[in-house]
Amino acid sequence: MGEAESLQGADSAFGVLRGLLLGLFAFAGFFLTVSLLLEPAGIAIAFGAATAVALALPAASLFAGRRLAIA
Repeated sequence: MGEAESLQGADSAFGVLRGLLLGLFAFAGFFLTVSLLLEPAGIAIAFGAATAVALALPAASLFAGRRLAIA
């Protein structure tokens, strides 16, 4: 982030942080889904659902942010 700010300004650093935040939601959602579904549903369903959650969370966050004009 320090390089983005020093080379391209504060707007670029803000974009880096926004992207990192969206990625962290996906990371947390993936592992939360795996932890909740692994024992009751099995490994294939748990990882399949977790992958779907990891792909859906950043898309939903980006959609909501653009709708609220914050992204």
